[in-house]
Amino acid sequence: MEPDPVFTEIPISIYARRLVADTELAKRTLGFEPSVTLEQGVELELANAFRLHGGEQEEWARLVAAQTAMLRD
Repeated sequence: MEPDPVFTEIPISIYARRLVADTELAKRTLGFEPSVTLEQGVELELANAFRLHGGEQEEWARLVAAQTAMLRD
């Protein structure tokens, strides 16, 4: 019998501040080539979330702008 999962509070001080993806390993080992840029992917994901969960066009545009600006920093 497996024990119940235990919730452990993780201090914010050890969270990753910025994650950067590198698809080079996937390209070398699997032949993976992304079909969209990271910015396009963020825009597509946000649009899909708004389509599924509702939302205003202006809010969607604001989120896309904020996310793509973060990616460029």
